This record gives sequence, C-alpha cells and structure tokens, in this order.
Amino acid sequence: MIFRIAPEAPVTAGPAPPDEDFGRPHVATWILLGVSAAGLGVVAGLGGYSLSLEDCKPTRSDEEVDEIVAMRIGADVGLGVGAASGLAAVMVGVVSASSEAQEDPHGIGWAPVVGPTTRGLMGWTRF
Repeated sequence: MIFRIAPEAPVTAGPAPPDEDFGRPHVATWILLGVSAAGLGVVAGLGGYSLSLEDCKPTRSDEEVDEIVAMRIGADVGLGVGAASGLAAVMVGVVSASSEAQEDPHGIGWAPVVGPTTRGLMGWTRF
C-alpha cells in the first residue's frame, strides 16, 4: 500500500462583497443637516420679511418696530442654530467615517486630534 500525503490546494476566495453601509453617512448626519437647513430657512424667512418691513420704519409705531426687532433676533437665532448644526453634521460625518475606516484592517486613515496642548490631524496606514 502506498499513501501519499499532499497539501490541499489553498482555497482562495474572491473579493469580499462590499459592505452595504460603508460610505453612507450616519443617520445623525442627515438629522443635523435637516436642522441646519431649517435654521437657514428661518434666517431667510424672518430676515427677508423684517427687511421688507423696514422700508416704512419711520411711519411705524413702537410695537411694530419691536416686532421687527424680534424678527431680527429670531433670524440671528436661526443663523446660530443652522451654523452650529451644520458644523456638528460635518463632525459627525467625519467621526463616523473615521470609525468605519478603523474597522478595516488595511488601509489609510485620519482623525482630528484635540488635547490640552495638542491640536491637529493624525494620519495612519496599516498593511
């Protein structure tokens, strides 16, 4: 009897199917972008309306002038909310993309670095 021991042929798999969620923004990014758009819409609406009412400002009563001032304050608040949520949407998108990249064992990545004495951008590569 002859027994021959040979190594099995290596099993090679094709490329892994792409992850369905990879590259998609986190749901919080979309929510924050919606809040940002609403805030900027408030700026456009209240700011534009208050500017149209200002044309007749000398003939307006004190109550009407106070209403115009309140609209301007509302527009300023809308601008602040829109800008802050837009910035937060960008940060959530960057952080979620960085965390997805960290799950990949190979590749290149980057992340913001903020510390008591350090601020900047950190990059890495894995092979």
